[in-house]
Amino acid sequence: MRVISALALLAVVLGSSSRAKEPDLAELVASARAALGGEAALRAVTAFTVDGSTSRQLTSITTSEHFEMSSVLPDKFLRVSRRAVGGPMSFDTIDTVGFSGTTPFRSTETNGPFPIPQPPPSPVRSTPEEAAARELKGVRRTFLETVVPLFIAAPASYGIELTAGGKVPLGKGQADAIDLKGPDIGNWRLLLDEKTHLPIKIVWKAKPIVMFSTMMTTTTTTTSTVTTRRGEPPVMPAAPPPPPPVMTMPVGDPSANLDPVDWEMTIGDYKVADGLNWPHRVTTTFDGKKWEDTRIGKYKINPKIDPKKFERRK
Repeated sequence: MRVISALALLAVVLGSSSRAKEPDLAELVASARAALGGEAALRAVTAFTVDGSTSRQLTSITTSEHFEMSSVLPDKFLRVSRRAVGGPMSFDTIDTVGFSGTTPFRSTETNGPFPIPQPPPSPVRSTPEEAAARELKGVRRTFLETVVPLFIAAPASYGIELTAGGKVPLGKGQADAIDLKGPDIGNWRLLLDEKTHLPIKIVWKAKPIVMFSTMMTTTTTTTSTVTTRRGEPPVMPAAPPPPPPVMTMPVGDPSANLDPVDWEMTIGDYKVADGLNWPHRVTTTFDGKKWEDTRIGKYKINPKIDPKKFERRK
């Protein structure tokens, strides 16, 4: 009995000692911010711009786009993405998304031959204020996916809570985890490399992406008048040009009955510039499937940005 008690006591002591070696939240954040460039360099950043390219896997089709991001911390953000479609009817599509304070904006423009398909109205009844709040939440999430790995922090007004998540297995080793919780992101787990302390992954659970094909239909209604002249054959009017195809969208939320799956955003290719060690490649997967591969260009720190860039598009 004494041997058993001694072994039990030893196990408790060893367990306590092991837990004591795990860094707390302050240590995790401090080590990560030091690896990203240091406290002074990060605190000096008040605005930044960056460009890059993203390829996206849509079943058997891969699309690519060029993007430009601008941000004035803490509450102004803009992302403009340009997609080029080649072939005999080449055209460009420009997606703009962002917010200024609590005002979100989103728009899509194209110079193509077809009208842009519009999503069906939401089945959830809501006031204009509630709809704007949902849109703001979505674009804020895009912003936070960008800034959290750069600063290991979020502006206080976003209500993001950070807690130490301990050691978690990762590949053949383990990583240090920081758990984040907030109204715009739900629950994230940020993983830091155990040796370099750099952010290497953000994981969360969410509904999967549902991909579908649109159907293009045409509707033609014409009234023709045949004219004749004495002794001559009838004159047939010229056929009117066909109307442009209309792309139809599915009704309702196609992921409504699907369970949440694992999402991962892998962060890497760190390069030092202007005193900051920031990532230049981000790859996103869901349910083990590759979704986005983003290659980031040069960051510009504290550039002059026209405030009008963040105004709602008309």
